[in-house]
Amino acid sequence: MDKLIVHAETEELDKVLNFISNQLKTYNFSKKFEIQLELATEEIFVNISNYAYKKDSKNNEVAIYSFFNEDNSTLTVKFVDNGIPFNPLEEKIPNTTLDSETREIGGLGGIFLARRNVDEINYQYKKGNNVLTFKKLLK
Repeated sequence: MDKLIVHAETEELDKVLNFISNQLKTYNFSKKFEIQLELATEEIFVNISNYAYKKDSKNNEVAIYSFFNEDNSTLTVKFVDNGIPFNPLEEKIPNTTLDSETREIGGLGGIFLARRNVDEINYQYKKGNNVLTFKKLLK
């Protein structure tokens, strides 16, 4: 399991994406797979950066873990922050089959995009931390 700790600031996004990219270097994944993984990672990290902490918070760190399961068929990425408790998976999933005039405004942001690009996503609030985990099958 590899770990990166950064401040929950969008300026740290390049470090986060490089961390994920380095996890993939030893494997020959499709470009589509890499883009989906990077998009999900970016959307989750940016949401944490923008919403998990109050503006004057001094301890706004995010720990990001990345690991492959035993048979290397799944990559798991876990985000841990001690910001404001929030389960993004409780947000209503927008109905994208409706046309733009009928569909409610909003809801097509980070969590929606992350959900569409991973195979499994989970949230827990444990020991004062938000823990969001997603899994991507290595197809």
